[in-house]
Amino acid sequence: MLRYYDLVANEASKSRTRIAYPAFMRLPTEHAHGVQVMRMCEALTGAGHETTLLYPKRAQNPHADKDPWLYYDVQTRFPLIEVKSPDLSWLVARLGPGRHLSNAALELDIAAFGITALRSVKRDRFDLVFTRDPEIALLSTLQRHTTVLELHSVPRSNVLRKLTSLVCKNDRIPLVVAITEGVKRALVEIGVEESRVMVVPDGVDMKHYERLPDRSEARRRLGIAEGGAVALYSGSLYRYKGVFTLVDAARAMPEVHVIIVGGEDKDVVALRSYADQRGADNVSIYGHVPPSDVPLLQAASDVLIAPNTAETRLSAEFTSPLKIFEYMAAGRPIVSTLLPSIQEVLEHERNALLVPPGDADALALAVRRIIANPALSDRLVATAKQEVPKYSWAQRVRVILDELGSRRVAV
Repeated sequence: MLRYYDLVANEASKSRTRIAYPAFMRLPTEHAHGVQVMRMCEALTGAGHETTLLYPKRAQNPHADKDPWLYYDVQTRFPLIEVKSPDLSWLVARLGPGRHLSNAALELDIAAFGITALRSVKRDRFDLVFTRDPEIALLSTLQRHTTVLELHSVPRSNVLRKLTSLVCKNDRIPLVVAITEGVKRALVEIGVEESRVMVVPDGVDMKHYERLPDRSEARRRLGIAEGGAVALYSGSLYRYKGVFTLVDAARAMPEVHVIIVGGEDKDVVALRSYADQRGADNVSIYGHVPPSDVPLLQAASDVLIAPNTAETRLSAEFTSPLKIFEYMAAGRPIVSTLLPSIQEVLEHERNALLVPPGDADALALAVRRIIANPALSDRLVATAKQEVPKYSWAQRVRVILDELGSRRVAV
């Protein structure tokens, strides 16, 4: 049988671990977790391991007609298994988010998928299960599969917090990966032993940024006017992401064309309505675009913005925004906010400018400062570009597998 130290990804290793990655998500999905899961599977495959992504069949998926390989621009392919399990997504949507019955339906939906997906794991004799879902991790350990659990937050619900604590303490889970120090602290708060948790930030696919055109060529391809400064935000449009603050900041810098990319249709409508009400005529809201198109938009910009708020612990301590690492790789100066989760990667005046969260005037001032000071811009970009390789997906997988190897737990 393979042991953990056989998982270490290096040139000399000839072993090929069979890794199952069950992920409760639509494929493709407009949400960032789809990018993260696909990149992790690609990196695990690239490290020499047989990685299979299992995901639920959904009756309603607005992106079902899109080829996931093209949508995510995946160059190292791996098996995809669409698992047929009871689909309760319609019930969750009908009941509405945050309601007790809706939450119960969601948990049942995850459990149904997990049970069905893990049958494939048992039948096909995978060596390791890697998942982001505590519910699936619990089911996996009950079937005695060795499991790595990666957590991007800690639930607010007491029931789910207890479940998460119980799962993380299971001996069949020798490693819990937290994406920020804040997630690790929250896990320790609910009773998880600190030594079981390893912090590894999210990452970026460096090869998507190796041959980006210069700013002028990128604008020509996208049909963006050459004259004038462009500030870009790319990502979801949830309020805690700070996009409403960005619209307010746009009013304070009318000479800057602010482009906002991403979001679900309902969030796009709400943000456009807000921009219209505020008279932010210099804001263009593109809505959702495939992840494969985002690097070119970033290349066309003068400043890249990540204006997360401090309204929730999710935003302030838990989130490790993919956009931060993409921005660093894109070679454009970054303006973000002074939050613990952000400051684990970005440092004010060294590789970015950081401003108080929720402060539209400070955000606008920082953008203007970068545009007016090419030397500052070049310095911030140079530092970020120098540091970003350590955040590649390949390096992230290597760090996780090396840690598994150091723990020497038999599968």
